[in-house]
Amino acid sequence: MSAYVTSKTALIRFSEQLALELEPHSVSVFPIRPGIVRTAMVEDARHRLPFVQQMLDGGMEVTPDVVADLVLLLASGRADSLSGRLFSVDEDVEEIVRRAPEVRRDELNTLRVRKL
Repeated sequence: MSAYVTSKTALIRFSEQLALELEPHSVSVFPIRPGIVRTAMVEDARHRLPFVQQMLDGGMEVTPDVVADLVLLLASGRADSLSGRLFSVDEDVEEIVRRAPEVRRDELNTLRVRKL
């Protein structure tokens, strides 16, 4: 799991940078957090990592169609002003888009180190 988590973190930062570089070409980039979808990896992990089984037992499983709906919404262009921001299946994307100026100003939905 450590390699998986590390690669996901790198993907988020890569997407943020790619969005900046592609902005002049009107290309939007969105990393997404699909939630816990029952895949072979999740099936394997639930037997080895108790917290994965707890998430499944707690009703946190997401179906592939929910993930597809998020991808379709982002592909529609409605969130393009927030290119580079991370979106999750459990968020109200329309509300985030409505609050785009605040999201950009406060660097929300990004991966940042916050200092004192």
